[in-house]
Amino acid sequence: MTTHFTFFESYYDAVKNLDAEIKAEYYQMLFEYALYDKMPIKGCSPIPEALFKSIKPNLDKSKARRKAGKQGGSKREANRKQTPSKPKANQKQTPSKPKQTPSDKEKDKDKDKEVGVLIPKGINIQAWEEFEQHRKEIGKPLSKLSRTKNFNILLANPNDQQEMIDSTIQNRWAGLFPPKSKKKNYQSNQIIDDFFSEQDAEVIDAE
Repeated sequence: MTTHFTFFESYYDAVKNLDAEIKAEYYQMLFEYALYDKMPIKGCSPIPEALFKSIKPNLDKSKARRKAGKQGGSKREANRKQTPSKPKANQKQTPSKPKQTPSDKEKDKDKDKEVGVLIPKGINIQAWEEFEQHRKEIGKPLSKLSRTKNFNILLANPNDQQEMIDSTIQNRWAGLFPPKSKKKNYQSNQIIDDFFSEQDAEVIDAE
């Protein structure tokens, strides 16, 4: 069971011109499956059932992505709680630390670069964290410059941030794009410059 899910415009477009009874049955199937994992009962109307089956793969992908994110967070929290054992009082020599391999050193450098990412005021933090994770999964982690440019795009579309990020993840894109139905001009990089100068931001730990 979950308390929320992303409702794409395409889910509405599929039934907007149909009868009210068909819409009601379709939405009932959609909400019960997305929130409570309940499949449609046997003997339901064929049209709503066919429409539901067409969007079910997208619902399953969203569930899998949300589940993977929760599992990853639990593992990271468990790792943070583990602390090394203290040396004995009469122990004069401490064991030498294991040598780091070149790959381990590169990982440490990457972690140092990503610690303390500043999120500008007005950015949907939950959506942004999903975007950061998505870029890592496709092998294109965000650089400082790309973060700034993508912050600008989101700040220029404050009401569409979740939809834009969901579309990017769903299509496995690297960039963010405004909804096709809306034409907006991006604000200049001055938004981020003002933000950093005023230090009006929230700090989150990078994953």
